[in-house]
Amino acid sequence: EQAKKNSKMADENEVFDEVTEETTEGYGSRLGSSFQGICLGLILFFGAGGTLFWNEGRAARRYVALAQGSKLAMEVKNNVVLPENEGKLVVISGTATTE
Repeated sequence: EQAKKNSKMADENEVFDEVTEETTEGYGSRLGSSFQGICLGLILFFGAGGTLFWNEGRAARRYVALAQGSKLAMEVKNNVVLPENEGKLVVISGTATTE
């Protein structure tokens, strides 16, 4: 029991070194960080809008091109090559096989 008391006393007498550091950030620094975040957000917002506008324009032009191509395309048999079809948009269908 004496040993238990001695070990308990040793635990109570232990000293722990604890260091706490507190830093503060000034209003100017916090305001500058906020301003940077706002600027970055605006750049991303307008950049995304411009990219979306550009992409939709490309999709519309592609749709018009495909619609015109489907009107001009002519279907031909897949086993006959005719010289009068040279340079024209043709559509063929069939089974693809490999050797």
